[in-house]
Amino acid sequence: MPSSLLTSFSLSAFLLGIAPVAVAQAVDGKEVESQSHRPHIYITKGKERVKDVAGSVHIITKDTIETFQRNDINEVLRSVPGVNIQDEDGLGLRPNIGMRGGRVDRSSDITLMEDGVLIAPAPYAAPSAYLFPYMEHISGMEVRKGSSAIKYGPRTTNGALNLLSTPIPDDFSGQVKAGYGNFNQQRAGVELGDSSEHFGYVIDTNYARHDGFKNIDNSTLSTGVQIEDLMGKLRFNTSKDRDVYQEIEFKTVQNNQTGNETYLGLTMDDFRADPNRRYKASELDRFEGDQNMLQARHYIEPTKDTSLTTTLYTHKFKRDWYRLTNVTNGTSNRSITDVLNNPSANADHLAILKGQATGPANALTIGAQNREMLSYGLQSEGSLDYDALGAKNELTVGVRLHRDEEDRFQRNDRYQIQGGQLVRTARGTDGNGGNMINSAEAIAGFVQQEMDWGRFTLVPGARYEQVTLTRKDYGSSDPARSGASQNIYQGDVSAITPGLGTTFDLTDQWTLLAGVHEGFSPPGVPSSTAQAQNLEEEKSINYEAGVRYHNGFLTGEAIAFFTNYENLLGRDTFSSGGSGVIDVFNGGEVETRGLEVSGGYDFAALTGQSDYRFPTTLSYTYTDAVFQSSFASSFAEWGNVRAGDHLPYIPKHQAALTTGIETDQWLVNVTGRYNGGMRTIAGRGPLTEENSTDANLVFDAAAEYEFYPKTRFFVAANNLFDELYVASARPSGVRPGEPLSVFSGVKYDF
Repeated sequence: MPSSLLTSFSLSAFLLGIAPVAVAQAVDGKEVESQSHRPHIYITKGKERVKDVAGSVHIITKDTIETFQRNDINEVLRSVPGVNIQDEDGLGLRPNIGMRGGRVDRSSDITLMEDGVLIAPAPYAAPSAYLFPYMEHISGMEVRKGSSAIKYGPRTTNGALNLLSTPIPDDFSGQVKAGYGNFNQQRAGVELGDSSEHFGYVIDTNYARHDGFKNIDNSTLSTGVQIEDLMGKLRFNTSKDRDVYQEIEFKTVQNNQTGNETYLGLTMDDFRADPNRRYKASELDRFEGDQNMLQARHYIEPTKDTSLTTTLYTHKFKRDWYRLTNVTNGTSNRSITDVLNNPSANADHLAILKGQATGPANALTIGAQNREMLSYGLQSEGSLDYDALGAKNELTVGVRLHRDEEDRFQRNDRYQIQGGQLVRTARGTDGNGGNMINSAEAIAGFVQQEMDWGRFTLVPGARYEQVTLTRKDYGSSDPARSGASQNIYQGDVSAITPGLGTTFDLTDQWTLLAGVHEGFSPPGVPSSTAQAQNLEEEKSINYEAGVRYHNGFLTGEAIAFFTNYENLLGRDTFSSGGSGVIDVFNGGEVETRGLEVSGGYDFAALTGQSDYRFPTTLSYTYTDAVFQSSFASSFAEWGNVRAGDHLPYIPKHQAALTTGIETDQWLVNVTGRYNGGMRTIAGRGPLTEENSTDANLVFDAAAEYEFYPKTRFFVAANNLFDELYVASARPSGVRPGEPLSVFSGVKYDF
């Protein structure tokens, strides 16, 4: 076992020593519900409460994730209405997720959580999520828009995604799974857990390897990834028949990832000739990331009408991405983005990237993008149920104290392609590629009141965020950081954002819902004091209204949304096709509007079959996102914007349909997912090959068969018909979606 994992379990063992003290004061009383369904780990209070939420919410279950053997978060979320995805590497390693027309770059414009705790490495100071939880230890997820703005921040303009890790089971149980697929896909995992009257645990450990589907020119090196992931929980609790129930749970997550991934894409001509090609200059690009997460969560129900959940958390993420950034022909130095955006004007530079020309001795710049992110904090949420004004009331109050930082200590090396091989011609000085610390301290709180008069509910609330952002830039001349930092910045942003949601039950099956919430997102740390002078936080007013239906066999909802941005923010990152100086840009007024439709039906209700199930689900999203003002921008994603231009990387139409046949012994399911073409830069008029991705229709299929008690063979195929399409034109050049991928194996549940 790696030393980092031993360290974490040692710390967990130490913390467990204090657990009996925390739960010792319980006395006689009431029964509590099963551990795996307690509401304090959900942001929706569980699947059974979805129909009562005053806003758009979707829960994805473990069965849905496991049926198609998806360990790519992008593929899982494409069936959720209102969610926008921009693929990057075809493997879902660094997802770009947005909601309701918001920006998607590195999922930095939504609130990301695991078990209700922020999981972006530095969610306030540097919100780009360069490492995402491994899907094999995720048992479900909640997607909430609109009404999430009160309780879940700091980014409340679009929505929240909460991943649910493997729960501690009520009885001894687990799963062993192993499989193999094309591109040398290998996956193996063991899940094991148990509960007794006062103690419970679960361990979920996984290994994955994928050699990648791209081929580097004149190279035998892999373009894939290797992942080692371990999640463990320990719980101590009082007896379930006590008046005051308490529990304390400790959780650790360790994730080590090594991937040979690059930001260098292809020209359109080269893509059409060989979409899975990679240029020689990207051969040494390599991502190494290590994640360490620890949480201690205390839950108490002092009375039958009150509860309090308090979580202490720390999250450390270290990454070093050795990555090609620039190329020079001896006369001019160009970023790889500049070269790929205009290959005809940079033919000399492109020839060097392809290895067709040697170039000068220091032709290629490869940066060791070494960064360490640390976040930690304490959050607490309490609820009180009471009757007043003829209504059943639930008052929820929460507070979070948080600090995070991003420490950049980067180096730029120089290379030349000699005799077909990359040769380092100069080693850079540590710190010459970036030597700074960006940090944030935040205090957040909310209050929300749910009033239920039977058929009518009203949910008012308000959220408060106060953030202090700090930047210390030591510059390349002080790698030891022995002197005073230069380019110091410190600034504060704060906001109070109210909201109101409501539902009305027309009948036992039909429910109307509506809501209006003010949105807010802090800007992150700007690159300089001068750049911060005209910077504003992101603000919006978010409206939604719709109808929901539920009768057992048939469920469905249709929700219209409108988001009126007072100011939309853009962030200049390498991943967005920018320079990586992390400047933040004001986009001014923007309006996004659309419609989300989803439904599910089991056709067994029509056939009268009891042994067969015919589940079918459908989703559709229409989105229109438009700038309302004109401005000139050096932000690569926007450029020079005219009022009426559409935002990039937002498809107008998305749809998904899943259907199948299931019995207790076997199942067959098929999914079709349509994603409309997306602009790659702000603009208007018809989409063209030069300014958009390809519309695509991708089918997935999966089957399982129980050939021995509790033992099932499975097979899953993604992109069943090997659809070829441009999935993205950034960071630097076009890149494909995942080709046909087949994975099969055996799992044993016990």
